[in-house]
Amino acid sequence: MWLRMSRPCSGHPPLPPPDARSQVSPLTITAEVRTIVGSYLVSAVPSREIPRYAGLWRQGRLPAEALLASHIALDEVNAAMDTLADGAAIRQVIRF
Repeated sequence: MWLRMSRPCSGHPPLPPPDARSQVSPLTITAEVRTIVGSYLVSAVPSREIPRYAGLWRQGRLPAEALLASHIALDEVNAAMDTLADGAAIRQVIRF
């Protein structure tokens, strides 16, 4: 199923569940110009991605503030890690 969700030559790997198993037809991959690529955290290249995202944010096209769950003090890091582990927050910013 995850192969059907991908786009030919999209450059972005689809995100199947971590325990997913699949059988893939070599004909489908070849005929539809698809690629299977391993990825960890979408294999970002910071020197390329950070300027791109900063530009999108400056243009008002990336609402980065909406991604933040909270701001925390340095002495709240342990509690914040528990919050992440519980799934109650994804992005937290530490204020020094």
